[in-house]
Amino acid sequence: MAGKQHVLAAQEAIAEAIYLKDLDFTDIYISETGEAFMRGLSDVADPIYDIPENAIQDLDMVHKKVCGLGQLEREFVLDHDEVRYRVTKIQGDTSATYHVRRSMFPIPRIGKLGINPMVVRALGTIGHPGAANVPRGSGLILVAGATGQGKTTTASSLLQEYLITYGDIAITIEDPPELKLEGMHGKFGRCFQTRVIGGDFAPYLRAALRQMPRFILLGEIRDPSSASEVLNAALSGHVVIATIHGGSIEEALTRVIKYVQSNLDAELARSMLADGIAAVVHQEMRRIRANDGRVARRIFAESLFFGHDKGLRQKIRDGKIVQLSSDIDLQKSRMDRGEMPVSR
Repeated sequence: MAGKQHVLAAQEAIAEAIYLKDLDFTDIYISETGEAFMRGLSDVADPIYDIPENAIQDLDMVHKKVCGLGQLEREFVLDHDEVRYRVTKIQGDTSATYHVRRSMFPIPRIGKLGINPMVVRALGTIGHPGAANVPRGSGLILVAGATGQGKTTTASSLLQEYLITYGDIAITIEDPPELKLEGMHGKFGRCFQTRVIGGDFAPYLRAALRQMPRFILLGEIRDPSSASEVLNAALSGHVVIATIHGGSIEEALTRVIKYVQSNLDAELARSMLADGIAAVVHQEMRRIRANDGRVARRIFAESLFFGHDKGLRQKIRDGKIVQLSSDIDLQKSRMDRGEMPVSR
């Protein structure tokens, strides 16, 4: 009888256990000694909180994998139970802690992110392959924001949408790849994910151009060489999606110019950006409390599209980035009325 009770107790424990993939959190911090806490759990307003007891068994499995891989690399991806995590090692004085950031899986469709549908529609035109009355789209799309604001998810979702809708070949260049994009998307879209070794994106970008992709996704513009190569790719007829840190649309554009002018003349840097830029989306993730007390994360985004607007591009050439704020407002008003932000 006692044996049967033990079996029933074990079965109840298994039934009550939950898995990390079933929890809607953003981050876990876990030390080598096992101390752990979560951040970003939906329906919880506190900034950090303990791991639910019935998820600890699953966390133990993640902990073992993380500590093992952490002996070899300081930054890596971990696939566990159909979810991808980006892991960064934080080395303390006596021991290490690992920041385990959860990636979206499956990658949401761009229309499900909460971004203005007119912004989504305008982004879609940039990836269009061209038709009798529709020009072929190209250029650089910047997805800007602070750390942890969902830039990579938005960029990956947009690339996924292009492949599903239009097909063709995409190459991603990331350090490391955060979301699972490798493979087929739709009937005619194929993505190849490239992991950067050594932190230098530029040679990988140059190699990608020789492989003739329609779409290129760069994980982050973070130095002069990657900024220059991204613009070269955009100016050669590719659709390039790249994330960049920046507190606003204007700041993101200014940062690209500063990167490029580290290697080139400032006037030439502004001219390259003016000719190569297609759109900028700046976003932030806010926690919203509903009337029932539930807390959810929501993307708030603003955008600027360039199309064939020579005036917008001239402002970049002239270094008058601050004057773009009025154009951002004007395009928002157009989209609020259901109009496209700018002509192609």
